[in-house]
Amino acid sequence: MLDSTCRTCCKPLSAPYRVYDERGRAIQGCVAADHDGHVHGYESVRWHNRPEAKAIRKATADHLKTILAPKRRNRAITANNRAA
Repeated sequence: MLDSTCRTCCKPLSAPYRVYDERGRAIQGCVAADHDGHVHGYESVRWHNRPEAKAIRKATADHLKTILAPKRRNRAITANNRAA
């Protein structure tokens, strides 16, 4: 079952958290990868696809890879243990 809620802002995937100024431009909001492909509306899409937002998503993904990756044992130590 697919979840239709962002894990970061807890909003629907098609309606991420956004704060707009008096001119209707997004000035703050969620840029989580959960919203990729679900965001609609010119201003919301512009906010989500800014270079800064893409950098945040990449840094988040890289961080998650490091903390969620299985721990690798030192192969030299493992090989010595097998030989003993």
